[in-house]
Amino acid sequence: MTQAQSQLYRPARPGREFRATALGQPVPSVATEMRARRQVPLGSSEPEDRQALSHGTVPQAPRYLPGLDGLRAVAVAAVVAYHLGELPGGFLGVDVFFVISGFLITRLLLAEHERTGRIAIGAFWGRRFRRLLPALLVLLVAVALASRAELPGWRLTEIRNDAFGALAYVANWRFVLSGESYFTKGVGPSPLRHTWSLAIEEQFYLLWPLVVAGVLAMARRAARLSVGAVALAVGVGSAVWMAVVSGQGHDLSRIYYGTDTRVFALCGGAWLASWWDPAAAAASRPARRRHRERWALAGTMAVVRLGMLAVFAVTDHAAFY
Repeated sequence: MTQAQSQLYRPARPGREFRATALGQPVPSVATEMRARRQVPLGSSEPEDRQALSHGTVPQAPRYLPGLDGLRAVAVAAVVAYHLGELPGGFLGVDVFFVISGFLITRLLLAEHERTGRIAIGAFWGRRFRRLLPALLVLLVAVALASRAELPGWRLTEIRNDAFGALAYVANWRFVLSGESYFTKGVGPSPLRHTWSLAIEEQFYLLWPLVVAGVLAMARRAARLSVGAVALAVGVGSAVWMAVVSGQGHDLSRIYYGTDTRVFALCGGAWLASWWDPAAAAASRPARRRHRERWALAGTMAVVRLGMLAVFAVTDHAAFY
């Protein structure tokens, strides 16, 4: 092999992105091509995805929103104050959690679809279970040990059934069927009563990705708006159904525990995620300050409104719901 031939077939050195052919025309080096192939997302076979990769325009994963942690802290404080008897409407903090969950989950699903062209539902479910199940198991073991040591035998059967309901993520319906009142502060509440909200969220995590994936598969254009329209329709339907159930004279706990009467809050967050992308809204530098000030004002007003509802809530009147 001559010196010229050895130069022709020599691998590109680090930093050299092109190699020469026998005709003297530069083409991408083998290393460059391999790196480009490794960067293509799994499950993405569209040519525009590869073109977007070459121009650096692939949608990024959703960024962390620190402001939501502050909103969570306010919600936690409200719920704790309610259970201490200091804030009559503090239970409204649960609705804040539902809205945040609906927003974050829908935001993740939409971002994954924009990034890869599909939604890996099995992987999503796996991440949710790995995130929630270990803590739930620790709670159930702790409650089982404490109940066996402190409670009479007749209560253990009830708590065992509550534990099965919590583990299957149907605790809310378990409490509806057993007549467990959320608003009773007397003797004998279930030590697992608070798992009702986790059950509703997990039911949402199981069903909502299927709905989003189906809507995105059918709506080639205006996909985000289509998801938002479905979320809005389900949310409005849930709110109307809550009014119907409350008018039928059902116990307030049936309204409070029911997935059908509480999913409107989760759908409200999903609807918000369908049309508001915080990262995109703040991308323009000239408008960034105005954007932050506008949403800071809206967030402050929302927190103040929540505080007023929590203080002046009338929990024994169905119209409040």
